[in-house]
Amino acid sequence: MIKIVEFQAQNTRVLKCVRIVPDPESNVIVIGGENESGKTTVLDDIELLFAGARSPKMPQVPIRTGEATASTSVKLSNGLTLTREWSASGTQLVVRGQDGKKIAGGPQTIADKFFSAVSFDPLEFADKMDGKKQAEVLRRLVGLDFSEMDQNRDQVYRQREAGFAVLKQAEGQLASMAEAPEGTPDDEVSIKGLLAEKDAAEKTNAAADKAKQSHADAEAKLEAIQAEIERLENVIKGLHEQARAASDVCRELDDVRADADENRVGVAPIREKLANVETVNRAVRAKKDRAKKLAEVERLKAERQEQTASIDAIDAEKNKALAAVKWPVEGLGFNSDGVTYKGLPFSQASKAARYKVSVAIGAKCKPELHVMLARDASLLDDKSIALMGEIAKEHGLQLWMERVGDKDPGAIILEDGEIKAQDQAGEAA
Repeated sequence: MIKIVEFQAQNTRVLKCVRIVPDPESNVIVIGGENESGKTTVLDDIELLFAGARSPKMPQVPIRTGEATASTSVKLSNGLTLTREWSASGTQLVVRGQDGKKIAGGPQTIADKFFSAVSFDPLEFADKMDGKKQAEVLRRLVGLDFSEMDQNRDQVYRQREAGFAVLKQAEGQLASMAEAPEGTPDDEVSIKGLLAEKDAAEKTNAAADKAKQSHADAEAKLEAIQAEIERLENVIKGLHEQARAASDVCRELDDVRADADENRVGVAPIREKLANVETVNRAVRAKKDRAKKLAEVERLKAERQEQTASIDAIDAEKNKALAAVKWPVEGLGFNSDGVTYKGLPFSQASKAARYKVSVAIGAKCKPELHVMLARDASLLDDKSIALMGEIAKEHGLQLWMERVGDKDPGAIILEDGEIKAQDQAGEAA
């Protein structure tokens, strides 16, 4: 397990000349002091040493005011010494072996092997990161990338929820539509056709009325002729001839009248249809509108079922991938909202559980370097400090921690960029 056996910094930001040799028996190195004393710079220098310009901790002005150069170095328990130097021309990293000679092969490549460990702050992970950021860190650690799945799932989810609003609106509209009365035809009745049918019926009936009137007129004429025969015996012969002719006409008109009566059409039902045609047609239109809306509702329901199936498939694929993961801590996992611990959101875990899990995650980041940096540790009480020490010891970690003040036993106290005091836990100069 590789740890830092010596740290040195000269003229970096507020630091003047600082040398720290951690107690090899201690798992926690506390850097104390008041604000602006340089304790944060010590932790930042360790991270900058490995990360260089990639680190968000890289300051615009890394060299102490009034100085021309600055440097930070750490000696590791594996014999390597890493030194980062700053000057007006920029920064460079040098890696030397146990014999003091430069190691070929690219110093930054060597430093990159250790960067993930020192860049992981367990206190920041436990207390400051939101759920999604925690999940992102954890996914990178265990080698899972659900970004494309989550993007697809979010897109389908948004489509499904947008469609749900349309579905509910359509269902509401359908519910407000009364069903068509029984017997309502599928198509609207043609007013023009009914009018034509009415005109044809009236013409047929007019012809029948005319034939009937003609028959009546002929009968009246026959009666008149017969009366005239009785009255005028002297012209009886002529009148008989006229009577025979009239009789023939009657016989002819009998057939016409019979045919006309047989072909008579009832106009009243047609008139009734005309009176009710708009009511019928309104019912037809309403029936068609309701059928169309019903089809829309069924289509939207089918789309929602397909979208739900897509979401379920994505979730199943993610769950399958999650099931195959070897987690740093038993009971650890994550979902679309963030990290979970024992089935509950990580934020609901106890403080002790969050610290335990966070340190365990950091221990898995880069096992080559068992060093971890904890900033803003002033918020921890004595019990939490002791707990962090126990967890660090359990994982064989060297935990560098900054704390405001000078009351912590064994702490390395800085004042105005230099070592003020240190307990017997380690050496400082």
